[in-house]
Amino acid sequence: MQNTGPIRADPKSIGAKLRRILMLTFKEIEILMNDKMAVVLLVIFPLTIVLLTNFGGSAAINTGGDEANGDMPLELRFSIPIIGIIDADNSEGFGNADLSHEFVEIFKEFETNGECIIKEGYSRNELEEMLGNGEINAYVIVDDGFEYNLSIHMVGMFTVVINSYDSFVLQDVIGVIDDIVANFQDKFDFHGAINLKTSTVNFSEKGQYLKQVTPFFFPLIGFAMTLLIETQTFVSDIPKDRMILTPAKKGEIVLSKFFGGIAVNSVVAVILVFLPLALGMEIQNSILIFFLVFESAVIIATTIGLFFSSISNTTLAGFQYALVIIIVQEILMLFINNNIFLSIFPLYSIQEIYRLSVIQGIPLFSTTNLLGIPYMLIIWAESAISLIFTYIVYKKKRSVI
Repeated sequence: MQNTGPIRADPKSIGAKLRRILMLTFKEIEILMNDKMAVVLLVIFPLTIVLLTNFGGSAAINTGGDEANGDMPLELRFSIPIIGIIDADNSEGFGNADLSHEFVEIFKEFETNGECIIKEGYSRNELEEMLGNGEINAYVIVDDGFEYNLSIHMVGMFTVVINSYDSFVLQDVIGVIDDIVANFQDKFDFHGAINLKTSTVNFSEKGQYLKQVTPFFFPLIGFAMTLLIETQTFVSDIPKDRMILTPAKKGEIVLSKFFGGIAVNSVVAVILVFLPLALGMEIQNSILIFFLVFESAVIIATTIGLFFSSISNTTLAGFQYALVIIIVQEILMLFINNNIFLSIFPLYSIQEIYRLSVIQGIPLFSTTNLLGIPYMLIIWAESAISLIFTYIVYKKKRSVI
């Protein structure tokens, strides 16, 4: 007798697999959206940080002038500023000393002490280009008439042009220059006789505080919030609630968690892109590139989080892994200056892409490490590797309960 009942789809067919992945993805999205802690980390926390930065920034960020952070101890500074210098003073009048030369020599003494890096022998146009490309943080021009004015007890002037895209580097530059001026004044007893003309590039009045802190904080927020959530995924699977009891293959579960995690975690990318723009922050690249940078941070954090969740036996262990990953990267970025080594770490690569592409307008795939490898390709490759290792570990484990 011929069977006239409904034809069942082959569970091994591509269509059946895609349907299972899609259903499990929606299930993962539903679970994450019902997770109160995930909502706090993805929505409330980023919103709070952006708003506090924008409306409270004027009290926290110093852009120079008389309130510059010149007395900040060296050990508390965030970076070693790179400063170009030109001695344009041809005047005379101070006995046997060449004051502009002596002023430049003090810069070199500070370089010897590890407080700054000096670039000499370049024209102003070359320094302008280096400043725009992020190769230096500022340049100083000792104006003509510097020595003569000091010799007749008038004010000696010099010009400082600073790239203000990063508030921490900005303060470090001003701090070092203030220390150098103080040293020069003490050496020749010129107290109150030195003045500087400061100007900035990459500086906009609109959204200025957001623009200055975002290269450091926003990639960290996007990466960290996603990582904290994703390190809890596999290890939080429990019967009758999560997907561990479904007939799906392990690879399908991994992919569904990956897609579900990206879908939910993209909320933080949307907040970190569109809220600052709504508050007036200006960028030097397209909104699409701006979003792609944060979405890449979400993708790499999702895959790394899934991997460490797959090797964790408790939710606490997953949380601890996330904290260690974040803290280790931040410590290494503070104390290591090797660009090639640091580009291995996703948080560094994201911050560099943001700084160079979003803030300075350099084309996305022209933001490379010293080997010429685009940071974005490094992030995507690390994401793929993390996802593959997640599948390998998860497949070998008998249970993630």
